[in-house]
Amino acid sequence: TVAAFEGPVIGIVMDITDEAHRLRTRSEAETRFGRVDVLVNCAGTPPHKKPLLDMGLPEFEALIRTHLIGTFNGLRTFGPAMRERRRGHIVNVASECGMVPMATLGEYTAAKFGVIGMVEALALELAEHDVGVTIAAPGITRSNMTIGMGMDASHVGEAIVRGIEEDARYVLTHPSLKAGIEHRLDAILSPNAERMRSEEHTSE
Repeated sequence: TVAAFEGPVIGIVMDITDEAHRLRTRSEAETRFGRVDVLVNCAGTPPHKKPLLDMGLPEFEALIRTHLIGTFNGLRTFGPAMRERRRGHIVNVASECGMVPMATLGEYTAAKFGVIGMVEALALELAEHDVGVTIAAPGITRSNMTIGMGMDASHVGEAIVRGIEEDARYVLTHPSLKAGIEHRLDAILSPNAERMRSEEHTSE
């Protein structure tokens, strides 16, 4: 918690979709601490929990704007200075929905898949600049959004800290996610294995 943190702490209210807010936040952080070495990029609002075909475009766009574009906004606000200094670490908090899709969470799943793909590309771009990039994909975590359900947020936080220390590409917190990822990859690869082998032989 903030109370247990050893060192100066400041709280700043920021709208991740508002460029003026983002620039002011960066300026205040740099004025207070000199530079930002670690960015934990966590933009989110609750999903609507309805079938995709019953969802209106404004609902879909609003969630994408916060989760996906909001994450991009955080990257472009703090990332360039890290790249220039060749120092820093960026953590982007996605979700297990970015690894395994869930029914009635289609717009949330689309946003989180987008975050993970975007950040995987970012990691490739920043590798030569010595800036670490980590993707956190937690399951349900206790917060105001989940009304007290899920894993204690402190456990997720500790896992993210270890991910930064180990320069891990992915941080997965919920053991149940393993089976879902394996099932999804099997569904992608198994039906296409023979076709891909045939293509390899043809190309040779």
